[in-house]
Formats: sequence, C-alpha cells, structure tokens
Amino acid sequence: MKNLIIIFFALLTISLRANGGDNEFVAFSLKGKVQYKNKAADKAWTAVATKTPFYKGAVVKIGKGEELVLLHKNYKTIKLIKAGEYKIDNLIKEAEKQSADESTAYLQFIWKEFNKKHKDAESYHSEYMQTKGGVERSGCTRPLMLTPVYGEKKHGENITLTWAQDSGTTTYTVVFFENENEDTKLLELDVNGTSLTLSAQTFWFRPGKTYYWVAYPKGKPNCARYTFSIIKDEEAQAFLSGIAKQLETYTVTALDYVKAASQLEEAGYMQEAGEYYKSAMVLSNYADEFKIIYSGWLARAGNFEEARKWWVA
Repeated sequence: MKNLIIIFFALLTISLRANGGDNEFVAFSLKGKVQYKNKAADKAWTAVATKTPFYKGAVVKIGKGEELVLLHKNYKTIKLIKAGEYKIDNLIKEAEKQSADESTAYLQFIWKEFNKKHKDAESYHSEYMQTKGGVERSGCTRPLMLTPVYGEKKHGENITLTWAQDSGTTTYTVVFFENENEDTKLLELDVNGTSLTLSAQTFWFRPGKTYYWVAYPKGKPNCARYTFSIIKDEEAQAFLSGIAKQLETYTVTALDYVKAASQLEEAGYMQEAGEYYKSAMVLSNYADEFKIIYSGWLARAGNFEEARKWWVA
C-alpha cells in the first residue's frame, strides 16, 4: 500500500499544479440538476457535472430530491441530500473534522482520478509511467510494450508479451535482462508480429523474481525497459480468492468493486484489477464517475484504443 500511496501522491501533486492547486472539493456523483456558483455574489447558477471542481467562496444549491457527493482534497466525502444552499467554506470545516480511516488510501485514488488534467489517455499514461520509473529515453521511438503492464505479477502456465505496432516495420527485437542495469541478457530474439508467448516453466523464469524486458523495432534504439515478476500460481489464487470473498459478505456496490480493484492493482494483479474496474462501471449503469475510473485503468495499462471509448474529459 505504501508504494501505491506514493504514486497517488505524485500524480495528485502534478494534477493539482496543472490546475493551480486550489480546488477544495470535486464532485464525485450527483442525482438531479444540482447547481453551483463560484461566488455567493454571482447571479447565475451553473449545472454541476461529475468532476466539477469547487473552490473557496463557492455555493452549492441542492433541490428537492437531488443529491451530491463531494470528495474533499483531504480524502473525505460529504453527501448533500437536504434541499438548500451550502457554502463550500462551511463544508471545508466539516470535512476537516472527519478523522482518517481505512478508506483514506482508497479515496486518495479517487481524488487523483477525478483531478487528472490530461487531454487524452496517452498523455495520462506517459505521466503515470514517469511515477513508475518507466521514463522514455531521448532520441528514439516511443516505448511499445503493452503487456505485461509495468510491474505486473504473472502466474499460470504461459506468459504472453504484447507491444504496439510501429509504422514501417514488421520485425521487433525482444530482449530479457537479468537486472535493471541491463548488463546480463537472458534472451534476445527477433519476432515477426507484436506478441510473444513463453512458458512460465522456461528454465530461467523463477517465482519471486523480477524480470526486465524490452521490445523495439529491429535496428532502432531501445527506448525504455519494463518489468514483471513471476509468482506461484497457488499464491496468486489465494490472494485473488481473498479479494473475491470480501465481496461475498454483503450486498456490494460499484464503489466496493473499485475498492477491491485498487487493492488488486496495488498488489500487482493488473489484469485482474481491470475486470473489477469494468464490473464497477457496468454495475453503476455506466455512470460518468466510473467511466473515469475504468478509463484511467485502461490508460495506465496502455490500452489507449479502449480507453478512448470511455474517456470523460
């Protein structure tokens, strides 16, 4: 959890700088035609939408039967259901009174997702990879590696690596390294196409070990290095079963699925996390707030084409 929190804080800091760093709340979800104005003296009201930022001095108006859930920058939530006008300055004080609990790290994740200021999935992915250490090297083509996702844990009988197509070439060089210094090659081969499947029983694959790999157009520079680790199948199944059982003890909501997904992603089970993020979106009947969360995962995973389908600007 510590590493995931550090990543969230890094992305959060970058996002807030892009917006001036002064929004106090962001709209997580709403029901009805909730309105707001940035200053109490303003005459015109503006409709609230998912991701709307709220600043000091703003006022929110809730009508009969309407609801608004606000997420504060200290990762606390406030639900407004009673008709009336609410001053953001007063809601800030209310949020600051709330104590931290086990959901704090999870709400950090939500805050980061709702405050990302990126025009598209590709720019979000590039920033995310900087926080993971996958910085692109200058003077070469963009990194092509897609799966395994950076830092992912792999288990099962086979491991399939995929990478994006580079215009002008059909042959790619794939290299596996023993360590991050790239001074010991475990395997180097040229592949026609954009995928390679290897047996997890390959003699140099060992559970608990991290491997470093690259895929780049033959004859061009190596742009970046990705990592993945091998985990025993029984260990993976035990962890995944534990997450699944958490959702069997009560009536689950879309938020419960997101919380479980964030646990999976933090633990390195990237593909499994994606299924939970998607389930949350479906269960929410494709509400914008869950499209944002799912598209964010798709972008982090490098699945840009699918991310664009659900991206909420």
